[in-house]
Amino acid sequence: MSNINIKKNGGEGGDAVRISSFSTTAVISAATATSATITITATSPSDIDVLCGRGAGVNNHPGNKTYRKLINANKELYAATSFSKKTKLQISLSIVATIRHLGGRFLQRDTKNNKNGVVWWVDIGDKKAVSKTSQGLRDAKLN
Repeated sequence: MSNINIKKNGGEGGDAVRISSFSTTAVISAATATSATITITATSPSDIDVLCGRGAGVNNHPGNKTYRKLINANKELYAATSFSKKTKLQISLSIVATIRHLGGRFLQRDTKNNKNGVVWWVDIGDKKAVSKTSQGLRDAKLN
């Protein structure tokens, strides 16, 4: 069970979630995230799933909007120059753990198994989800 403290901040566009603290033992370690591969497929993503890809359909998906709120709420914390790479990784891990705790998945279209017009989605796993999150935190514009 994770030991992540979460604060909800009201603001433009609804509630934002900011991770106020995190336990180094509570989040998945980078080594653990790379050691196992589990393929999970879905035919229809839920509103709490984060869709990986490009375009308006992905950007406007409710799960992606929630994910961006998490990114924006934590971008200043991540950008703090006094934090080590390990601490920044823990921030990314905590965001992924929060999405997973809410029941969300990080899904990507499975282009190999598109049979009979059914679009399949595959969970990209924690390693890629953390990488995506770290990139999102780096790219987030500080206002």
